[in-house]
Amino acid sequence: MKTLLSIQLSFILLLLVLVLGVTGCPQQQQSIENFGGLSATFVSNAPPLNVIINQAFPIYVDINNLGDANVNTNSAKFYLSGIGKNLEGVKASLSNTNLLDKGSSERLDFASAAKSTLELSNPFTLAMLLTSCYKYGGKAQADICIASSNSSKICSISGNKLNSNSAEPIQITSVTEEISGSNLVVSFIISNKGTGEVYLPDSDCDKLQARDINEVLKNGKVKVSIRTPEDFKCKVQSLVAPYSTIETLEGASSLGTVSCEKSILGESDHQAPFQVVLDYVYVGSISQSLVITPS
Repeated sequence: MKTLLSIQLSFILLLLVLVLGVTGCPQQQQSIENFGGLSATFVSNAPPLNVIINQAFPIYVDINNLGDANVNTNSAKFYLSGIGKNLEGVKASLSNTNLLDKGSSERLDFASAAKSTLELSNPFTLAMLLTSCYKYGGKAQADICIASSNSSKICSISGNKLNSNSAEPIQITSVTEEISGSNLVVSFIISNKGTGEVYLPDSDCDKLQARDINEVLKNGKVKVSIRTPEDFKCKVQSLVAPYSTIETLEGASSLGTVSCEKSILGESDHQAPFQVVLDYVYVGSISQSLVITPS
């Protein structure tokens, strides 16, 4: 009898575990901040961490596209700096020779047989810097509520309206609404979720690498295009210097908050799509040290 009771209790406990596993515990909401972009890594032992004078060694870099945007052939630039005259047989810059679409990769050959011919009496540490520069972009999708109050039975003004983001280092992190008098204000936040720097999409990578002042002024800005059937006016900047403020659906914007506004007088309550398309040039860097020792 006791054994039968134990079996019944065990069966009930098992059922409870299964039910709680399915319905009892809240499921974590899937993140819409899906970061991506081009990832660059030095290949293991190419270069090695330590070499001796006149020792030949390779320098390879693997590039992987972790995001959703395509990077066209020869449109991404990669610069290897910090070498000076310390190494021979090294290329200073390379471009991708293949289309880098989502999930694809390419190996860059900066040197097949680099070597140092320095006259050393003590070990010397060389810090190599690899800079990546490429055009990228994506889009974020939201459904907004066109209504004169939050008591609408069709939709709600409150809350984050963001539904999806493409995988990229620059993200729209929220789309929110508020009513201001007879106007509806939609605001979205542009954030840099990567470790690099962002520039306007017409930036020239060679000029950025040379720190050209006109290109550097494009830092921290992206091109935004707002696509919606509603007649919003958004406060953005012109796409050319001096980047004056304009009210339109396409222009330049600094990272941060962008606000769009429209009149809701005479509007019937309804939902509407609100899409933000981003275009920019992204610049990132990695480093690796190489210890050169006398023979």
